[in-house]
Amino acid sequence: MLEPTVHEQLLASPILTNNTNDADLFYIPHYSRMCSGFTPPEERWEELPDYLEKYGHYFTRYSTVDHFMMHSVPNYGDKPADIAIDDSRQPIIGVLDFKWSEMIKSPWTHAKSQILPFITLKSKINPKAKRKIPVFVAMSTNHLAKNSANLRKNLTEIFKKIKNSEFIKISRTSPKSVRDILAVLPTKMGSSDFCIIPPGDAPTSKRLYDAISHLCIPIIVADYMTLPFDGTSINYTECVIQIPSKDIEKIPDLVNNFDKNKIKEMRKKLEIVREMFIWDYKNPPNAGQAFWNFAWNLYYKSEMMKPYRNSEMTGYDNDPPTIFI
Repeated sequence: MLEPTVHEQLLASPILTNNTNDADLFYIPHYSRMCSGFTPPEERWEELPDYLEKYGHYFTRYSTVDHFMMHSVPNYGDKPADIAIDDSRQPIIGVLDFKWSEMIKSPWTHAKSQILPFITLKSKINPKAKRKIPVFVAMSTNHLAKNSANLRKNLTEIFKKIKNSEFIKISRTSPKSVRDILAVLPTKMGSSDFCIIPPGDAPTSKRLYDAISHLCIPIIVADYMTLPFDGTSINYTECVIQIPSKDIEKIPDLVNNFDKNKIKEMRKKLEIVREMFIWDYKNPPNAGQAFWNFAWNLYYKSEMMKPYRNSEMTGYDNDPPTIFI
């Protein structure tokens, strides 16, 4: 759960002010997994705008677009919060994941959302170590939407055309199977040049963050995928490969003929991105890490949503001059 991490890092960061007149944005603390069991939960959300107006947080100053809240996993359990963020007056929300089916119903939610990277333990893998596996994937092939299931089944056949590739099948109905596979992911990904990121029911993927953590070049098999900090802090074309679902037959040729020097170059870019995804929840946030990128992207999002004066946002004196790639 990312909500307490963002809250803790915000309190320890230089972007926080107690003077509401100096604030570009207002943060609304929300811990979805800790709140979903409250009774009656609907009242908590219905009373939120009135509460904020009463206590001087200017909730309606810019039709709520200058307010921000974390709601890591919309449509996955906190129903009152899900209803609140689907409203056109919702604040900007920080999310880890979406369900495509719900986004289609409410595109406004996606427009006012900031995709953030999962917390992933920092890998100790040596980026210069020799990798013996050309391509690796761990995925389930059942209990998915029809298109995703068919595509994943086709991928299993395509893998047979790549020498020394490794495919691990995940059984969603077996918690032990999932735990066992997650335990070997660091070793497998850390020994692979490429990691296949198959499509699922959401616009992002936890496997993407695992691959980046272990410097395994992601091959995203999807027509579209929403990625954290895309187009602002990170140029994913330098470190990630994306293949449309109709072109998956090209994967063997792509992998078998990929230039070795290009692999090394992309892995160096992944090292930079990995640093930008770090949530160091035990220490104050550092420039260049996830909270720093989150602060800038949140600012860009709010500026896009409303005409507002330009001002310094992050407050970090040690902003790395070469962090934008």
